[in-house]
Amino acid sequence: MGIYALQSVRYLSGEEPIEVNTTRFDPPYGGDSGPFRDIERNIVFDLKFTSGMTATVTSAYDKSSNRTELSAEKGNLDLSPLMNYNGNHAYVTPKGGERTEVPFIWAQHFACELDDFAQCLLQNKQTRTPGEEGLRDIKIIMAAYESAKIGKPVRLV
Repeated sequence: MGIYALQSVRYLSGEEPIEVNTTRFDPPYGGDSGPFRDIERNIVFDLKFTSGMTATVTSAYDKSSNRTELSAEKGNLDLSPLMNYNGNHAYVTPKGGERTEVPFIWAQHFACELDDFAQCLLQNKQTRTPGEEGLRDIKIIMAAYESAKIGKPVRLV
C-alpha cells in the first residue's frame, strides 16, 4: 500500500524527491505460513525535495492507516480516509483557523481509470497515468529498500 502514499506525496507536491532515507524497516515474519511471510511488516521512509519540502511515507501490513496529512506554512490538509471506494474526506485547517471539510465530487476511481484507458485507445492519446509514473514510484521504493539495507540515505538521480 506504500505506493499509494508515495503517489499522493508526488501528486500533491508536484515535485520529485531527491533523497530517500528509510527510518524503520520491520522484516517479514518468516516461517512457512501466513500471507506476509516474505513481505516486510512495515517500512517508513523520509523523502527530501529540492524545494526543502520533506515527507514521511509509511506502509504497513501489520496495522491499518488510510490517510495523507500535509502540514505547511499556511495550514494543514488531511485526507482521511484516503483510499476507500467511497466515504473519503478532505479537511483543511488554515494556520490559526478551524478545521473544515472540503467538499468534492465523488467519483468511482476504478471506472474513471478504465474510461481513460478506453478513450486513449479510441482517440489515440496518452493516458493521464502513463507507465513512466509507475516506474518513478518503483525507483523510489527500490531506493527505500536500499536505504534500509545499507542504513543510510540514498540519493535519487
